[in-house]
Amino acid sequence: LLPIASLADVRAHCSISATDTQYDERLRNWLAWATEQCERYANRALRRKTVVETHNGGGCAVILREPPVLSITTVVENGVTLTAADYTSDTVSGLLYRGGTTSSQDWYDGRQTVVVTYVAGYTNPPLVAVETVLDIVKWKFQNTAQGPRPGFGQSADMANYGTDALPAW
Repeated sequence: LLPIASLADVRAHCSISATDTQYDERLRNWLAWATEQCERYANRALRRKTVVETHNGGGCAVILREPPVLSITTVVENGVTLTAADYTSDTVSGLLYRGGTTSSQDWYDGRQTVVVTYVAGYTNPPLVAVETVLDIVKWKFQNTAQGPRPGFGQSADMANYGTDALPAW
């Protein structure tokens, strides 16, 4: 999966010349890591990805685990592939209802009876998420490649510099 910010974006954010490629592999790894951390923290997919989930039936809706939902690829209920007319989705909340917009049904009762394949994420991730990823990578870059940067009133040898700026994951 691609991160939500590009290598060129992170180079500019860290003031690294486009011709200086010595940190590229490390920056790519940090971009992927930071994107994954932001997705976990936000509890939503920030980048486009295909997700396959299995759910228990019995209720009128199942909750898809990685909203927002860009599209539903397939829904299989108790071994039978449903048509798009057999379900309705709320793409923002990730709720998938059995039945159409004018009629509701319950999903087939039982454990692991509903399998949903869908595309989750954003076409254009929120700017706050992109900036957060860039800030995390910049913090990692400055802390490892350039050495720690003390804050106001801190000494240069503080081992935990910068960790107070990151969310508690």
